[in-house]
Amino acid sequence: MPTISTRPVERVAPGLTWITCRVCGLRSKVSVSQPALLCNPCMTDLELTRAHVQHLRGTFIMRLRSAVEIWDLAVTDAPADVRERWAKVEAARLSVIDGTTTSHAYDAAWLRARAVGGAFAALLLAWEERERIAEECSAGLERCAVAERELEALR
Repeated sequence: MPTISTRPVERVAPGLTWITCRVCGLRSKVSVSQPALLCNPCMTDLELTRAHVQHLRGTFIMRLRSAVEIWDLAVTDAPADVRERWAKVEAARLSVIDGTTTSHAYDAAWLRARAVGGAFAALLLAWEERERIAEECSAGLERCAVAERELEALR
């Protein structure tokens, strides 16, 4: 059953509307004729805003590259038996993708191996961190793409 919002309705003057800026995320009141979904501060200096978005894009890319490098070093530096076990994890992950193993069984095995502790569990945790950072960077890069499309609409 739908719920009724108890939030007060905020009135906007005629000719204005509320937006969420595609660059900074600021909720802002702007003219309905404004050509892009950007707040007034981001519209003030478009070159600075473009530079900011490019800086963010570069930061996300560097952070992702760093996470991958750290992961690669973790695998390279792991003892041979841990690398062999990791190869089996990769094969199991592919079997989940092709449907020969259920994700439930895979996840349960992952959690059991992680709970044991030791070098292999440390490698699993390193993978989880790499994946967490990759997801954050992917979301950040998508926000940059949205911001760039808004800025491009102004050219």
